[in-house]
Amino acid sequence: MSESTERLPLSPRIRETFHQPDALLLLTLAPATLLNAFSTLRFGHAIFNPPCLITLLTGHPCPGCGLTRAISQLWLGHFREAILLNPLSPLVLSLLLVLFAHQLGRLVIYQRKLLTHQTATNLRP
Repeated sequence: MSESTERLPLSPRIRETFHQPDALLLLTLAPATLLNAFSTLRFGHAIFNPPCLITLLTGHPCPGCGLTRAISQLWLGHFREAILLNPLSPLVLSLLLVLFAHQLGRLVIYQRKLLTHQTATNLRP
């Protein structure tokens, strides 16, 4: 195997971590919500406002209804409006931020291991 195609010898657990779809979801959800908040602040309306599938199917609001708008309001610092839209929004935003930071930390650690491995491979005689 040539140096350019040599695989990084990582444990199966680490390799499995970065093939999970939740990692991609968490790394895109928080920035997308932040972008929505800034769009609301700058232009007066959100970029995206997807319909609730549970409400469409059942006709009743679900616990997540208004959560995107509420989190956008939290990003802007409008806590009262966020609580009125969805009382769970501060908890959900806190959880999203923790999970985002965790995934980002795992990505940084993986990149450092990859760089260390590549450096060690290039230094071999």
